[in-house]
Parts: sequence; C-alpha cells; structure tokens
Amino acid sequence: MIRDIIKKKLFTDQDLTPVQKEELLLWFEMHEFVTETIYYDNSIQDVIGPTSSVDNHIAVFNGTTGNRIKDSGAKLIADANDNYAIGDDLTLAASTGSSNIAIGSSALASNTSGYNNIAIGSQALNQNTTGLRNIAIGDNALSNIAGAANYNVALGDGALNSNITGDFNVAVGGTALSNNTGNDNTAVGTGALYSNTNGYYNVGIGEDSLYTNTTGFRNTAIGHNAGRFIYDDITANQTSNTSVYLGEGTKALANGGVNEIVVGYNVTGGGSNTAVLGNESIIATFLRGLVLRAGTALIAPLKFVAGTPLTTPGAGTLE
Repeated sequence: MIRDIIKKKLFTDQDLTPVQKEELLLWFEMHEFVTETIYYDNSIQDVIGPTSSVDNHIAVFNGTTGNRIKDSGAKLIADANDNYAIGDDLTLAASTGSSNIAIGSSALASNTSGYNNIAIGSQALNQNTTGLRNIAIGDNALSNIAGAANYNVALGDGALNSNITGDFNVAVGGTALSNNTGNDNTAVGTGALYSNTNGYYNVGIGEDSLYTNTTGFRNTAIGHNAGRFIYDDITANQTSNTSVYLGEGTKALANGGVNEIVVGYNVTGGGSNTAVLGNESIIATFLRGLVLRAGTALIAPLKFVAGTPLTTPGAGTLE
C-alpha cells in the first residue's frame, strides 16, 4: 500500500519538483521494487524507458495498465532524404535514394540509390537496389528486383515476385505476373499471366487468364482461364502472339498461333489468322448492317466493277 502511494506521487503528483521525482525514481531502482519504469515530467517532456531500448525503435505499452513502456523491436527511420521506414532489417538510413516508403519486415531492405518507391508488406521490394518509381503492396510483392526495374505496380501477395528487370508492368492479384521478366504487361486477377517470362505487351484480366503464357506477346485475354490452354483443355498455350481471347475458357487451336481471335464461352479458336465467334451451342449469328469482305460485294444485284446490274448475286471487286 505504501509503495503504491509513493508511485502515485511519483507519476501523477504535480506538487513534486523534477528533482524530487528523480530522487524517488532512484530510490525505487535501488530497492528493486520495479524492473522497468517510465518517468514523465511535464516540465521537460522526457520519457525514460528500459535500459535495453534500442535507438530508433518504436516504444509500445507494456501490459494493460498503461504506465509502462517497452521496446517493440520495430525500427522507425525518417531521414533527411525523405525516406520513411517502419519494420526490421531496414537499410534506408544508409541509402542515397530519396522519397521512399517502406513498411514491413525487410521491405526495401536492399535499396541503395532507388527513389520514389513504395513497399508495404513483408519482403516487398526486398532486393531492389536502384529501381525507381515502383509500388509493391503485399508480402513478397516485387521482392526479387535485381537492379534497375522501374515503373512497376504490384498489388497482392507474390505479385511480380520474380520480376528482375522488367519495366512498366502492372499486376493486381496474388501471384499475378509472378514469374515475369518482360515489359509492359498488365495482369488483373489471381494468377493472371502467372508464367509469363519475357513476353511483353500482354493483357490478362480474370483469374488465371493467360496463366501459361511464357514468351508470347501482344495478347489480350479477358475471363477466367481465358487463353490458358489450347483445344484439349490440357496443353498450355505458351507462345501465341497478337491474339485475342474474350470469354471464360477461350482457347487457342494450337500453341504458337498468330492473330487468332476467339470470342465466347469455352470457345476454341480456328488457328492463325482466323476469328471464331461463339461456341458450338450457338444456333444463329446476327450481324447488323452491310456485311462486306475485301474484294467481294455480297449484296445483289449490283456489281461494282462496271456498274452493270445483275439478276443474280455475283462477286465483284470493290473500287
């Protein structure tokens, strides 16, 4: 009871002078009534924590009583280069880069001269050294940049995880573009463009869209599993180029196709330089307006070469 009264006087009584409070504090330490103490003085605004505290570590309350603090083990960095970091294994204090934000264990831990990067999550942008203007949010997002990969956005656990040198990529979703090293790819959805290595200018929107693409380029796939397989629904579509797959489960006829357009649910394409609209359940296709194909007039009775009227449909070159 006496000890509690003395402690109350020490921590709350404003009648005590700073010297008196300090003498009482020393008395408590000498008699080992407490092992960790805090000392707050309204006149000097100082807080004294445990002797084991580490410089730049964040202090937190110890227990629920609210009258003790302890070292949280989490480091806080705010330097003259406008770098801010919260976590452990932080090297931003020694970095020559500027305007970086790192929150999470080992986030941006290897940064040297990279600037304007944002890393939130364990290991996010962990290996980045000189890359700039990258955004990584999620555990292991963009964690393996080795050098100067720039202008990438990774949102999701493992998104753009293996991106080493690729630039201008956007990955939204867990493991999206996880194995990428190429440039200018956009993946939205878990597993979208997961296997892409050095393929470029690809767009995959939907879970596992273009999942197996490795080196194919300029492809667009929208829908779950769109562009992932070829006709058998087993073999990977890895190297097709300049193709479009619109609809869940749309497939290329063969791996390596070029300029193949496939539209509909679970539709298989017709191969390079073909367009397929609708699956085998479609019983009619309606196209509004004048339908023409190059070099041929499909509307009788006019033929456009000489302008001579026809009584039956005929082919004619359009001039």
